[in-house]
Amino acid sequence: MKRSTVAAPVDVAETATRAAAILHSNGQESADTADTATSLLRPTDPAATVDLSWAGVTVRAKNQKHFLPAVPAAINMRRVEAVLLAVNAFRPDGHSVSNLNQHLSKAAALPPAPLWLFIVACITGGTSLAVIFGAETLPGLIVIAVSCALGGLVRRLLGCINVGPLAQAFVAALVAGLVGGIAVQLDLSTPLRLVAVCPAMILVPGPHILNGLIDIARLRVPLGTARLVFAAATLGCIGVGVSVGLALCGVTLPLEPASVAVPVWADVPAAGIAAASFCVYFSAPARLFLWPVVVGMLAHAARWLVMGPGHQSIAVGALVACILVSVILVPISRRRGLPFAAVGFASVVALVPGVYIFRTINGLFTLLQEPATVDTTHLLGVASDATTASAIIVGMMVGLLVPMRILELARRRTASA
Repeated sequence: MKRSTVAAPVDVAETATRAAAILHSNGQESADTADTATSLLRPTDPAATVDLSWAGVTVRAKNQKHFLPAVPAAINMRRVEAVLLAVNAFRPDGHSVSNLNQHLSKAAALPPAPLWLFIVACITGGTSLAVIFGAETLPGLIVIAVSCALGGLVRRLLGCINVGPLAQAFVAALVAGLVGGIAVQLDLSTPLRLVAVCPAMILVPGPHILNGLIDIARLRVPLGTARLVFAAATLGCIGVGVSVGLALCGVTLPLEPASVAVPVWADVPAAGIAAASFCVYFSAPARLFLWPVVVGMLAHAARWLVMGPGHQSIAVGALVACILVSVILVPISRRRGLPFAAVGFASVVALVPGVYIFRTINGLFTLLQEPATVDTTHLLGVASDATTASAIIVGMMVGLLVPMRILELARRRTASA
C-alpha cells in the first residue's frame, strides 16, 4: 500500500481517517471500521460521514474532506486489536488526540508473524489439511511440509521487495505445483495429488471472500464486488500456478480420484491445528487462538456426524458446520472487536473445497492446452468438480452469513428496546 505523505494528524477528523485506514487495510469489516471512525467524530460533528472503497478511506467532517489510501488486501489482527484498544480509551480533548495518534502509529508499525513462525504455520497448516483430505503416508506428508515451507519463504521474500499479493500467490502456487509434480514422478504422492493441492490450499483468500459477501449483504456493493474480484483473481492465480507447475512436470490433477475416509480421531485434531495455523497467517495475538481452534474442532466433529451417521452430502455437512461456527464466534468477535471474516475463516478453513476448485481450474487448463485429447468424460469431470465446489461454497456462505445477520438484528432490537 502506498503510504500517505500527509503530516501527523492534528485534529479528530484526520485522526479518525487514520484509524479507519489502518483498520480497513488490515481486515476489519467495513461496518465496524466505519463505526469506529464515527465514534471518534460524533462528539465534535454528529453529521460526519465515513466512506470506504477499495482505494481508501474518505471522511467528511465540518465541511472538510479527508482521504487516506488504504487497500484492504492484508489481514493483521494484531493491528486491528491495537487500534480498537486505543480508540476505546480515547477522550475528546487535545491531549488525548495526540496520545491516540501515538498509539495509532505504534499499531500501524506492528509487524506480521515472524518469518520462522510463519513458515512453521505453513507447514502445520498444509500437513493438517493433508490429513483431513486423506494423506496417509509419511513421505507424502514430508514432501507437503517442504513444499509449504518453500512457498511460505517465497511469499515473504517477494513481499520484502514489494511484489503484489497476486504475484505472490501465483509464485507460491507454482512452487507447490512443481514440488507436487516431482513428487508424483517419484511416486511420493496420492491419487488426490495432495502434495500439490494442500500447499496451495493455505493460499486461499477466505477472509476477502467473506468480507466481500458481508459488504454486499449490507449494500456496500462496489466495495464488496471489489473484494470478491480480488479474491477471484487470487484463486485464479493459485489455480493457474499449480496447473503450470504440474504441467511442467508432465502431471495433471485427476478429475475423479478415489475418496478417502478419514477417522474422526484424526479429522478433528487436524482441523484444530489448521485453525491455529491460519491464526498465525492472520497475525492474531496468541491469546486469541483458543476460540478459533476449539470452534474449528467442534465444527469438524459436527460435519463428521452429519456426513457419517447422518448420511448427508458434503455440502450439507459444510452448511451445518458453518452455522455452528457463526452462532458461537459472531458474539465473541463482536465482544472483542475482531474481524469475524478472519476469525471465522480460521475455524472453517478445513471445509474449503480447494481440492475441487483446483481440479476444476486444472481441468480447464488441460482443455485449453490439449483440446484434441479432451473427451466427454473429462468435461463431465470438470462440471462435477465445479458443481461440488459451488455447492460447498454456497453452504458455507449461507451457514456463516445468515446466522451472523440474524444475531446482528437481534442485538439491534435489544439495544433499542
